[in-house]
Amino acid sequence: MAYYPVYDVTQSTTDRPETLGTKEKFWLVPSAAVGLDLTSYLFKIGRPHTGENWSEKVCCEILHYVGMPCAGYDFAVHGTDAGVISRQFVPVNGQFVPANMLLEGAVKEYDGQLRFRQRKYQLSTSLNLIKLRSIGAPRWTPAKFGALSALDMFVGYRRLEMVPNGKTRG
Repeated sequence: MAYYPVYDVTQSTTDRPETLGTKEKFWLVPSAAVGLDLTSYLFKIGRPHTGENWSEKVCCEILHYVGMPCAGYDFAVHGTDAGVISRQFVPVNGQFVPANMLLEGAVKEYDGQLRFRQRKYQLSTSLNLIKLRSIGAPRWTPAKFGALSALDMFVGYRRLEMVPNGKTRG
C-alpha cells in the first residue's frame, strides 16, 4: 500500500501571511532538510474534523490522474498544526487576481471584503467575466480531452465520457 509523505515544515522560513479565503494560512520557504524545492509554498491549516486536508489532496490527485491542470497539494505539519502545502504557481512576474476582486468591479452590490454568505452575485456574472477575461487567451489542450477554454474548465471541464479505447466524447 502506498502512502503520501507528510512534510514537516516547522523549521521553514515563514515568508508572509495570506489573508485571502476562509482558512488560516501563510507562505513559507522550506528548509533544505525538508526535501522540497526552495521556493514559496502556501501552508493551509486544516480545521479539525472537516476533511479539508485530505479533500484537497484527493482533488488534486484525481485532476492530475485525468490530466487536468490544478494546484498541487502535499500533506504537511507546522508545529502542532496539520495542513497541506501548495507550491506557488503564479510566475515571478505574474499577478494573481482573485475572483472577488473581479466580481467587486463588475457587480454594484458585491462586497469583496465579505468572507461568508456572499449573495450579491449570480453564476451568470461569473461566467461572463470568464468569457471576457479569456478572449485571446490560449486554450489548454490535454491529450485526453482536446482543447478546453477557461469557461469549459470552470463549469466542470465539460461533460466528458471515457470510452473503452481511451478516447473521450463530450
